This record gives sequence, structure tokens and C-alpha cells, in this order.
Amino acid sequence: MPESRISSCVGCRLRRRKCDQKRPICTACDELKIPVELCVYRKMSLVSKDSKTTLSKLRVRNDELKIELAKCQARNGDGVDVDLERNPLFRTVRESNSSLTHFGSTSWAALIDTEPVLKAIVSQMHLLMKHQRDEYDSRKKSHHDKEMNMRPVMKGRTLLSQMGLEREDHLDFIKEMLQQVEDLLPSGEMIVHFLDMYKNYNAMKALGTFLVDFDSLNQAVLEFINVDLNGKATFNIQLPRDLDKMSHVLLFLSSLSFMIFLKNQVTVNNEGTTDVNYLVFLEFVDALFTLLHNYLAANGALRLLYTVETFQALFISGTFQNYVPHGNMIDDSEGAKTAVYMRKMVSLGKLLNLNKNIDVYYAHKSPQMRKSLKSLWYAVSSYDSLESLEIGIPPKIKVSFLRYDDFTSPFTETSITMNQVLKLYYEIELMKDTNQLIDIIENQIIKTLKDLLRNHFATLEEDVKVFQNYDFSHDSSSHDFFTRGQSFSTRCLIYSTIQTFYHICYHRLKIVHEIDSQRFKRITVLTWKYTLLVPFVMKELFKGYNRLVRHENSDAFFPVASLLMSVFPYMRLAQRRIAIFASARFMETFNYDQVSKTAKIFFYQSDNRENEIYEMLDDQSLYQKEYNLSDYSNLEIDDNPNELHSKFEELSDNKHIIVILAKTMKSSIQLLSNDRYNFNFVTYNYIFFFLLKMSNFFLNQAFPNTNFISRSNKSTPSSSTHTEFDFNELFEKAIDTRSQKFDYNNFFTNSYSSTFHPGDNNNQNHTRNGMLDDFFASLDIPGSSNVPTDSNTWFKHE
Repeated sequence: MPESRISSCVGCRLRRRKCDQKRPICTACDELKIPVELCVYRKMSLVSKDSKTTLSKLRVRNDELKIELAKCQARNGDGVDVDLERNPLFRTVRESNSSLTHFGSTSWAALIDTEPVLKAIVSQMHLLMKHQRDEYDSRKKSHHDKEMNMRPVMKGRTLLSQMGLEREDHLDFIKEMLQQVEDLLPSGEMIVHFLDMYKNYNAMKALGTFLVDFDSLNQAVLEFINVDLNGKATFNIQLPRDLDKMSHVLLFLSSLSFMIFLKNQVTVNNEGTTDVNYLVFLEFVDALFTLLHNYLAANGALRLLYTVETFQALFISGTFQNYVPHGNMIDDSEGAKTAVYMRKMVSLGKLLNLNKNIDVYYAHKSPQMRKSLKSLWYAVSSYDSLESLEIGIPPKIKVSFLRYDDFTSPFTETSITMNQVLKLYYEIELMKDTNQLIDIIENQIIKTLKDLLRNHFATLEEDVKVFQNYDFSHDSSSHDFFTRGQSFSTRCLIYSTIQTFYHICYHRLKIVHEIDSQRFKRITVLTWKYTLLVPFVMKELFKGYNRLVRHENSDAFFPVASLLMSVFPYMRLAQRRIAIFASARFMETFNYDQVSKTAKIFFYQSDNRENEIYEMLDDQSLYQKEYNLSDYSNLEIDDNPNELHSKFEELSDNKHIIVILAKTMKSSIQLLSNDRYNFNFVTYNYIFFFLLKMSNFFLNQAFPNTNFISRSNKSTPSSSTHTEFDFNELFEKAIDTRSQKFDYNNFFTNSYSSTFHPGDNNNQNHTRNGMLDDFFASLDIPGSSNVPTDSNTWFKHE
């Protein structure tokens, strides 16, 4: 430090006396016999007067020396002590309202725990959104007063049953609930309409979705539903005589809920909409199942409940609630509720022999019923693998799958292969020899997934060409369109699984400090390659749906159903992993002061900034060299390091990657925007919003010196030059939802500003006001019981 900047020596500062700065030692220090070395800052290696700044600098230097020591040990053959049990990748545990869950290394929770700065910002955004969504829910409760009044009674009855209390009243509870369901049923005419919808939906023969034997369902409904002269539908059920009909009642309610949701997403000329809350029907399904189970178990008649119809009903109910806004599975997504549910479904499927040869065990059933059961079992196995990947636990299905000659597709083969590779990985997950582990991952796991793509899928270019040229005039094309669309989403699952394993390899190499090795550089490029491939595939998928929703015959193709069941589950998984890896890598380029400033921008940037960012993305001269689908999906180049690095050298430029991701996200939201169908469950889901927000966030940081200079809100003036940042102050403001200083409307909606019509301020304001309600109506925000209320602790340098 220059002598001219020394204002006072140590001794004088401690004694709070004015220092005469006499050299080589000041008068005060000389009087106290303080050594010359302690009189001036430069001899103490102090960075500034602030001891915190010096401590931070020394800690960073200490970390650098530790890494250098580890490298020297590795070069000398001493090896590195790998403590996997204490690494966030392997020790992530989270608590929710219903579970205490250990998340394995493939889980999104473990991956984000390895990125503390990113986790801190995400946690605060999560709290903001959760609080505002709760306020929205409280405002909207009056819209469904009848349903809301029934829920406490329903939950109370179910709780008593689960505790084993009041068993003698179970039958009365069941009758009471059936009466409540009757009060909510749509008219007889509407029920017939919804059943016709389901019949047409089943005609698509969509594998892995809610297929049922419609003829048997329809016949059962005609037996237990009566319609009076006024069109009012009532149950024709006498208990306990008609307990054998209850499994069909459960299936009817689940199917009805599914159809109501689909119908209510049609926004033009929709004559079949209803105000009935479809989620309430699903809650009744769960409550009735619990009561029926306990009643029949006490009477030795469980065979009446455990049927394939009940299995189908529970699968529809549970899966549906995990992927529609405000479903009760979403509220526990920080825990393992969905994973436990799917594992119970696997156990129930085994009880019904669905894991065995269905053509033999259900030879007495119709061909359509057998096909629906095969489809259902592969769907359960697919979700079992998906939840295994998301939570980081081995799949529940342990044995080999049966293959049916008349029932095979890329979807079924993917279910089988995913099960195999996940079981293998969890056997070697804690292997301490990092390079041996990566050899197994690359040669036995990732290679298997790539072989699946080579052997069971058409080329990606072929799929894109066919998907963009369908003739929607003929209803007979609906099955092929669905199957081709499912191929895109299944690819995304495979690509994101490959990306996850490369991401794990990336972290394992960092743990042993091999960040300068050629292997680490290759793994990094490959992780980016598959990170960027997924949003490109999704964009091509959305292009096909964009054409479909503008065709007059689009209803026959059930675009909402196919997006919800065959696309959204895999898209949500893939986008979350993209967001974690990309955001964390960009944040690594910031020093601590930059992180402080970018956190301010993230929470307080103005609405105008977003419009400017999107205008910049329209500039065709900006990063003209962009890779295409063929580049990213080329599997052969992965094994050629020289060609790989030469081809993807642009991926070392963060600005290039940020622009690519932002452009792709912008295109996706524009492709899904239409006037006929409500796709808000896709565009307003939590992960999609997070990706949009982070895209704008990093664009703000990547281009600070363009015409698009960030303008902060009045509450955080940009003129501040304070070099240190108080995270407590920022986050107290951010999570104080009663504060007038934080503009929630801008924070939640400005990421979607590209959908506004520029120049029309009145329309824009009106759109923004309505968008906030639409946003919370569709937001699948998970529970926040375990999110830290003070994320300042995450920013401490340890």
C-alpha cells in the first residue's frame, strides 16, 4: 500500500490518538516500544483499514494455496483425501411437512446445494413468490366457497380413518362424502359431454398416459349415475350393497377431473366449461380411497377395492396433482411425497400382477383393457425412474421388464433403459476413485443412453422435419402426432440425464482438484453441449404445437393433454438442471462485490430494462455464429476431444451462451402464446419463470456497457458507490412483502414483457395487471418450509 494512503498506524488507532506518521516509527509507537514492523500497514499485509476485507482476501489466498497443495500431492502420487460423505453432492438432507429426505447426487437438490450463492438467491426468490402466491390464494378462496367449506370435513374424516379411529362410522363417512360429491357434479348433459371427450382422447392411443378401457368405464357410469328431469346427476349407489362399484366411482371422478381441466384450458368458443374445481374431485378420490381401504380391511373384503380401475384412478389422481397448478403434490416437492406415492403405485401394480405378462394374467379382459394396462405400467415405470433421478434414490422397480412384441416404442425402451442405468449408478455412486467412477459413467451409463438414441429413435433432424409438416385436417393423424411429440420429450429426458451425469463428473473432478486436466475440460464442454441441446429440442417441439393450435381441427389432437402428460414432466426436470448448471457457471465469473451488485439488479431491476434486453436479442448481428440442432445432437463427436474442442470453442465465451439461452427462452414463450388454449401451466411454471428471470439477470451482467444500462428502482438508487453490501438489508427488503419499496408486479411479470405490444401503454398496463393474477393461478411453486429465512448465511466465505 503506498505510504501516502496511510492515515494512522496500528498503535495510534488502538489508543485513538492522532498519528504523526513519523518514519521509520511514529512517536506514539516509539514511546510504547512497539516494533517498527507493527507500526505500518504494509508490513502486516493489510488490504485496507477494514479487517473484514483483509480477512476475506487472506481466506481466498488460503483456498488457492490448499488447491495448489492438493495438485502437488496428486503429482507426487500422494493422492487426495476424498471425503464424499461431507460433500454437498452426497449429504443433502431436506425437511418438508411430510418427510425428512436424503437427496442423492443425481437430485436437483444436491446439485444446487453445491452452488451456495445460487441457492441463496433462489431461496429468496422462492420466499417472495411463495408469500405472494399465498396472498393470491386467500383472495381467490371466495370463488369456491362450497368446495372450501367441504375440505376441512373431508380432511378431518380422512385423518380419523388413518389414525384407526371411529372405524364403525366409516360407512357413514363414505355416504356423507358421496353426497358432497353429488352436490358438486356437473349436469347430466355435461357429464355425457366429458365422457365423449374421454372417448376421443382414448382413441389417440397415447402410450404412457391416462388410457382406460372406455367401454367398461362408460357402462359402469351408466349403472351408478342417474339424471333427473331437471338434468341433475345423482349417484345410484346403496352401501354396503354396492361397494363393488366404488372402484369405478373413483375412476370416474379422476377421469372427470382430468377432462374438466382440459376443457377449461380452451379459451375460445368453449361451451363446456364449468366452475367446478377439478382439484376438489381429486381430493375426494384420495379421501374415499382411504376410508374404503380401512372399512374393507376391517371386513376382510379388500379385493373389492384393489382392482385395476382403482389403480388407474389413483394413478390419474396422483400424477395429475403433481403437474397441474396448485396440486397438493407440488406443495411437498421439497420432500419425497411424489416419490413415495410412485413407489406405492409400483407396489400396488405388482400386487395386481401388472409387472408380469398382462396378456396371460388378464386374458379375460378386452384387448383395449390389456393395452391400457400395459401403457399404464410403462407410465408408472417411467415416473419411477423420473422420481429416482429427481430424488437421487434407486428405482423401486428392481426386476427386468417384460417386452411385448405388439407394444414397443421409443417410450417403452426409454423406461427400461432408464431403470437399468439408474440402478447401476446408485451401486457405484460413492466410489472414491474419481477417474474409475467417471470411466464407468462414460462407458457403461452414458454410452447406454446414447445407444438408446441411436437404436430406437429416428434422427433428430427427421423427427423435426416430420413434426413440422403434419396435416391436421385428419383426426387419424392424432396418434402419430402425439407419438412424435412424445419422442421429443423423451429425448429431453435422455439428454438431461446425460447432462446430469456429466455434471456429476464435473463436480467429482473439482472435488479432487483436477480442474486443469484435459478430462475436466472435455467434461465441461460436454456438459455445456447437452445443457444447450435441451432448450433447442423443446423449441422445435413448441414449433409443432404452435402450428397445431392455429389449426381449426386442433381440438381433435388434444394439445393441452399431450403437453401436460407427455411433455411437461420431462421438460420440468430438464429445465431445472439447465438452470442449475448454467446459472452456477455464470455466477462463478463474479467476484464478491459483483455478486452483491447483481443481487440488487436481480431483485430491483426496472421493467423497461427487460424490453431493451429483448430488443437486443433481435439484433441479428449479435453472435452470428450459432450452433444448430445437428451440432448439439452429434453423438459421435463426444469421443473425439480435439474435434469437440475445435467445434465448440465458442462455448468458452459466457456471453455467447447467455445470448443463446435467452434467445431460445424468448422463442419458446412466443411459440406457446396463442388465443385458443391456455398453456400457462407451462409458461408460468416455477422453473420456466426462473429460467426467464435468470436469462435477463445474466444479460444485464454480460452487457453492462451497451445502450442497455441497468436502471435501478428508486428504492435502490444506482448512484450508490458503497463498496460493501449488506445482504441482510437487501433480503429484509426483498422478503418484506408489506414494504412499498418492492415492486412485485414488475418482479414477477417483467420477464414476460416480450409478449406485450410495444407502444400501447394502456394495453400494456392492463396486460400486466391481468398477468400477475394469471401467473399465480398457474404457478407450481413448491413448499418453502425448509427454505432458510436468512440467506445471508449462505454468502459467508467458508
